[in-house]
Amino acid sequence: MRPAWGMSPAEALNTQPGNSQRVILVVDDENGIRDFLAAYLQSKNFRVFTAASAEDALDLWPDIGRDVDLLITDIVMPGLNGKRLSERLLSEKPTLKVIYMSGYLPEEIAEETLDGTFFRKPFHPHDLFKAVCAALHQTGGA
Repeated sequence: MRPAWGMSPAEALNTQPGNSQRVILVVDDENGIRDFLAAYLQSKNFRVFTAASAEDALDLWPDIGRDVDLLITDIVMPGLNGKRLSERLLSEKPTLKVIYMSGYLPEEIAEETLDGTFFRKPFHPHDLFKAVCAALHQTGGA
């Protein structure tokens, strides 16, 4: 069965030339995870910006928000959490796609209504890459 965006997962994974035009903002308070995801996604030809907190992401947003296609954010962070960050950014850019990450399950952190894809840490980077491709190839609202 083909996904709604008209590509099989294999086709989506092989559409790398256009990835360099796609921009991802990765927000995580853990340096290792943030740096690894940035390097991994850059190796897949995405443009990647990073922020160590939701507040840092909000500071960057005026300069990069117009270009960002996808937000990948940890949910549990000091200060403003990833869910609240996504709500703020989605209010400014409703077409923004969101992928959430956490070491906790959504019901464990009382975030039952996530408006995006959820990944429980740890996860395999290739699984995240497939989700990134799927999110960026969705139509409807974009």
